[in-house]
Amino acid sequence: MVFDMDRTASTRQVALALHVTESTVQAYSRDGRIPFDLTPGKHRRYDVAEVRAALGIGDPAALVPMVSPGLGAGAAFQRSVMATLDAERRIIVANSPKSSQ
Repeated sequence: MVFDMDRTASTRQVALALHVTESTVQAYSRDGRIPFDLTPGKHRRYDVAEVRAALGIGDPAALVPMVSPGLGAGAAFQRSVMATLDAERRIIVANSPKSSQ
């Protein structure tokens, strides 16, 4: 296996350089959007300039994180579930027979 000697940046270093989360860098790696090498210990190593080129960004602020900082994926999922439950509740209430008193 041949390693690119320029690929020395860790996931954290790339995340800091691009102003995104480490999870975003990992997701981009899994999706094949950015090039990386694996060390013998299975850690990813990147070349920040190569990653920027692969993503087509010159300005690090142009990259939109996959997860909003501070909210996390859990909050977005929770809002989605709550909206779905609320919509289902409204359908049930609208279709239920009116109780006579």
